[in-house]
Amino acid sequence: MKLKQHFIIHKLKIYDLKSAEYIKKRLHISSSSIYNYRKNKEMTAPTVHKKYYKLLPYNHEIFAVMEEQLKLPKCKRMNNNEITNYIIDKHPEGNIKFNSLKFYLVECKKLLSYKRGYHLTLVHDPSECQFDIGTIYYYLNGDYSYGYFVVVSFPNSSMAYTQVIEAKNIESIVMSLKNIFEHVGYTPKEMWMDNESTAVQIMRKGTKKKYHIVKLFDDFCNHYSIKPVFLNTYSGHEKGNVENRIEYLRNNLFVPVPVIDKIENYNIELFARCDKLFNRVHYKRGFNILKQFKEDIKKLNTYNKTHFPIETVLHRHVSYNLKVDIYKHYYIVPPEFKNCSVDVILTYNRVKIYTKDKRLVLDSKRLKHSESQDIDWMIYLPIFAKKPTIKALKNFIVNLPPEHKYFFLTAPEYELSQHLKNIVEGANLTDLNTALSVAYECVLIGDNSRKYFMQRIKTRLK
Repeated sequence: MKLKQHFIIHKLKIYDLKSAEYIKKRLHISSSSIYNYRKNKEMTAPTVHKKYYKLLPYNHEIFAVMEEQLKLPKCKRMNNNEITNYIIDKHPEGNIKFNSLKFYLVECKKLLSYKRGYHLTLVHDPSECQFDIGTIYYYLNGDYSYGYFVVVSFPNSSMAYTQVIEAKNIESIVMSLKNIFEHVGYTPKEMWMDNESTAVQIMRKGTKKKYHIVKLFDDFCNHYSIKPVFLNTYSGHEKGNVENRIEYLRNNLFVPVPVIDKIENYNIELFARCDKLFNRVHYKRGFNILKQFKEDIKKLNTYNKTHFPIETVLHRHVSYNLKVDIYKHYYIVPPEFKNCSVDVILTYNRVKIYTKDKRLVLDSKRLKHSESQDIDWMIYLPIFAKKPTIKALKNFIVNLPPEHKYFFLTAPEYELSQHLKNIVEGANLTDLNTALSVAYECVLIGDNSRKYFMQRIKTRLK
């Protein structure tokens, strides 16, 4: 061992911090070296560097000052420079060097923080699991995207499974939990988790705290007989197993950045990759993780095979500008439903809007993060044809080619109206992109009549 390591072990011995495990982690030496040192060395002041040896007579006083400072509020504590000057002024005969004492105070703080911060290890039952969410980046159909991955760990065996979700909404979270428990074939009796805002809201009244669980998550837990245990805020150590598993799975499964064609298929592959990843011996406890997990699942609840629908029903009102607000995402509906009350059915990837008499208004992909909906311009083009001077037309022409855009901005009202009517009629026969390209060809040729436009459309159809 090095001379500095001898000195630190000596300090730990003097102040009753005799944990060999702590010394081993602190100094990166073996346990046998520590025990041999204690056995063969006298615990008197060792022959150390002169600047450290001079401070040994003042150890008790230095630690007493530090402990008094830790009892005070942070705003009233002295910093290291002030403590150093205080001790030097109190013992001028000691010839104490400022830098030596300042470095020594840093070491004392570490020892005191260890002494005050000792925690008992948590004992986990095989029938419980821990749940948390991490963030990742991936390529989805060639687009660089930001998403999340749900991790469920079983701390008794250190087994864990993960699923990728595009957005952190309650439907996606419940779907991923259901897929994991369906793969395992069993459900836990308890699930430890933090206060995820999408699943639970904390209602405070004075010093009392009440948890308001989201209906879909509450129904999910009741259906599969799971007791959710919500932990304290800013206390990640209470579910340290799943916190470590998030980092471990991110480094082993999602580095380098994964390329995904379809998330559902990729999630099925993740189950096999997790089984392969944890089919190994635990570095500390000495058992095979996958085999131990297969023994632990016997103590879990059997999986309820009754179908559980994962959807949320909301009641909304269509605004005057034809928008439906769903959790700060706006979906646009046809004009005939303006100022109507509608029912919204949310799944993990779709949004379906119905009228009160069960007529389908909109079936759209669910938006994520700060996305905006792709507007179906076929809803608005008949309106634009009747009123070609309407301001909303500018939102439609912004992505058109420059020459076509110039025609929209400079053409007379009657000619623009005929042009839009041609696009609507052509889009009903083919699609909007084809109708726009044919209309643009007519503008370049200089013939904007309906007869010539329909001839061009029929040639396209052939």
